[in-house]
Amino acid sequence: MAHDDDLDSNPVLLMVTTVEGNSPVEAMYLDTGCSNHMTCRKDFLVDLDTSRKTKIKLADSRTLVAEGVRNIVVKSNDGKIAIIENVLFVSGMKFNRMSVRQLIENGFLNSYEE
Repeated sequence: MAHDDDLDSNPVLLMVTTVEGNSPVEAMYLDTGCSNHMTCRKDFLVDLDTSRKTKIKLADSRTLVAEGVRNIVVKSNDGKIAIIENVLFVSGMKFNRMSVRQLIENGFLNSYEE
């Protein structure tokens, strides 16, 4: 188990939100069961590659089609920029999801073992 003294002195918190005019805030949920980053917002993606299509199997056994893949550019309040790579565009999703596994693999989150 991780203890407070084992943790990085500068932890990173990732929360992505957008606001357009009077529209409600839209979040990207961190999902431990999600194998890939996915968004239903095409406008979040930079240069969508529609040649990379794939099927997504949901927990309830339904399938959706990812209509492409690309990156999301995230700017923090302090002006720093991060690029979230390989985000699937799935127009049938109800919520945007960030894969915790992919974030750990790409160094965005630290993983701690017991």
